[in-house]
Amino acid sequence: MTKFWNKHSKEIIMAAVVLLVLCIVAIVYEQKPFASFSSIEEEIPNEARSTEVLTDNFYSNQLTDLERENYQLLKERMQEKAGGVVEFTEALTGEEYLRITAAVTYQSGNYYYGLIDIPMNKKNVCVSYNADLSEVTDSVITKCILFISAAEGINEQGEYDDDGTVTNLDQIAKDLSVNDDTKIKAIEQKEADTEKVITEIIDGISGEYGEKETVDYFLKWMDENLTYNTELSSQVSSYKTMEEMMDGAYTNVNTVCVVDGKATALGYVKLLSELCNRSGMESHIVMGAWGNSGKSAYALCEITLGGEHIYVDASGNQSSELSKQRYVSEEKAKKKMSFTTYFKYSN
Repeated sequence: MTKFWNKHSKEIIMAAVVLLVLCIVAIVYEQKPFASFSSIEEEIPNEARSTEVLTDNFYSNQLTDLERENYQLLKERMQEKAGGVVEFTEALTGEEYLRITAAVTYQSGNYYYGLIDIPMNKKNVCVSYNADLSEVTDSVITKCILFISAAEGINEQGEYDDDGTVTNLDQIAKDLSVNDDTKIKAIEQKEADTEKVITEIIDGISGEYGEKETVDYFLKWMDENLTYNTELSSQVSSYKTMEEMMDGAYTNVNTVCVVDGKATALGYVKLLSELCNRSGMESHIVMGAWGNSGKSAYALCEITLGGEHIYVDASGNQSSELSKQRYVSEEKAKKKMSFTTYFKYSN
């Protein structure tokens, strides 16, 4: 027998530290010639900012009807913190499953307490046990497991047979469907603390600030209040349970990072995108692989400023390769990062 944590720990950790399996398997890798980048910052207009609070629907708007139906199902279960087995309305292909889970993960929501994994067929065989999900072209995925960190059975080990069958699924489903009230209250407190900090940041925007000045203000706040976690990869190697991994790594890749003060590139981008949308500037996360090797998963923030699609390196972690720039055009962004092909980014 193989246990969940033993089999999936590396994949799960990669999802927390970088992006998702989606970003690794769905990229079309191209060799990108080295390019020096002239600054476009001075060219970005500082137009008046709308007071309308925007909703990020970038990923869900690109889903098919079947995908959107199951996206809503997973999103509702995530928001309700209702873990356990999630049965899809119809069987899905690997690509459909990846698009749905990516939309839940990267479009709004501070779901640091939840993880979607273990896609299975109707016989309870984990489809990704011995296969690459991007190559699963038949509609065979009928369910998956939603892990909620507050579940009483979060650390109980699921067991695989040799062919990937989850042999104790009924027990796992039961134990993951019941939450510990104390842990739920702790999650709710962190959600409230996150909302308090985000509200304070937005309330700090000067009434005279235009769009560009507002983004500058957000970047300055993050530079002064967040620390880029360069040690997360080594930290996750010490995690022994699913709960430790979720409570440790996942806080760094979601907007809750404003509470703990540490973030990865994804955490920075999620926060900046959330702040921009709440401040009247359309924004979303852009997923991809950085550099000529195409092996380093990364995320940028796309913001519409003055009607133009501007890409922002929210954490500044790649500034050395962007000639110290935080703002780059779409053309220049694509010279340094291969965007995932599962979604359409601008034109």
